Amino acid sequence: MKKKTVLSFILCLIIFLLSSCTRVGERDGTDFIVNMAKYGFDLTAEETVSTEYLKESYYVNSCKISVYLNENSKLYRLVLTYSKTAPKDFCFTAKCCIASFCGLEEAITEDIVSTLGFSPSPPDSTKGVARCESEYYLFSFTCDKAGGCLIIDSLRLNPTSAPTVTVRTTVPKITSAEESVSS
Repeated sequence: MKKKTVLSFILCLIIFLLSSCTRVGERDGTDFIVNMAKYGFDLTAEETVSTEYLKESYYVNSCKISVYLNENSKLYRLVLTYSKTAPKDFCFTAKCCIASFCGLEEAITEDIVSTLGFSPSPPDSTKGVARCESEYYLFSFTCDKAGGCLIIDSLRLNPTSAPTVTVRTTVPKITSAEESVSS
């Protein structure tokens, strides 16, 4: 009797383990927010757009973080933009976004940041867009006198499209009181 009980317990445990779900490389919006909170960011969605996908935008350190979720609420794209007045905190915010979205080790995140070269002028050698790829993610960065943009695409959830970066259409428009008065 004792052997049957132990054997049935082990069998139940094996069935439970085999049927459990893993989400490697597929984060949802909540995962991202929780991971960003570990770095000290308090993200509250300020804009939400719902079409064939859900887009939520957050404003942090004068940067705009837009996350794109598919129909299964899996995070498949992240866009981080800054205007020309806010590049000093961009590198730290970008590192935290990369780590929170991709779950990469710090050394790999540093390699990505180094490869993309978050400089104030766009790279000439790659027609203005710096790109790099990890096993499951595609990273793209560009900037001009208006600001800069980092796009991270999940190759698991969005395998066929490369990121396209257009600074003029993605940089958040930040209006100051001075601009409002002069208009």
